[in-house]
Amino acid sequence: MSGTDLLDTLAGLRPGSRIASLRAERADIARHTQGAYEALMRPADPGGLPLSERAAVAAIVAHLNEDAALGAYYDGRLAEHGLPAGPRWDTISAHVAMVARSPRDGSPDALARLRVVGLSERDIVTLSQIVAFVSYQTRVLSGLELMESLDG
Repeated sequence: MSGTDLLDTLAGLRPGSRIASLRAERADIARHTQGAYEALMRPADPGGLPLSERAAVAAIVAHLNEDAALGAYYDGRLAEHGLPAGPRWDTISAHVAMVARSPRDGSPDALARLRVVGLSERDIVTLSQIVAFVSYQTRVLSGLELMESLDG
């Protein structure tokens, strides 16, 4: 989806609609949001967190936030990259679900479990950024969808 604003697309913003025009007035926000998506979900060098795990993390967070459109989008990315599996993924997915539901439940022990399955400090930071970013996407998308539906 490079070159396209993912949230505008998923929200179904009509070109020229009042909401699309309002969003265009703050093009810097849309550009930075899309840039964060590209950096987190489509990096040239994914490091120790492969694209399959990134897509799976994003899908979990989108579904936990009950965002059907974003969940379906990330499910598609997951299908494209393949489903992660094994003890590493079990540990990562449990951590993601815990942090997405209740960030305050994160603990040094939880981070240590991620290190045991091979995540570096950089990978753990990236994992946390993906959880936070997809949560942000769900909120922006909900707002855009609501405004677009009210604008008729």
